[in-house]
Amino acid sequence: MSALEFFSLIVSTAALLGWPSRRWLKLPLTIGTMLLTVLVSLGLLALSQLYPGLKAYTLASDLKPGVGEL
Repeated sequence: MSALEFFSLIVSTAALLGWPSRRWLKLPLTIGTMLLTVLVSLGLLALSQLYPGLKAYTLASDLKPGVGEL
């Protein structure tokens, strides 16, 4: 994964989590985005505990070769 792809993933995720935060939660953008990010992370952790054999796509393995580029 190149640096451009990585940064576009970060910006897209922030936009996707910022929109419901502003629209329905009526929280400031940074607080709502952080809250939704924490909830999504906890949900993914719970999912990995419920289904330990689930082989999910890991971003970390894709980023390992390109870390030196950043």
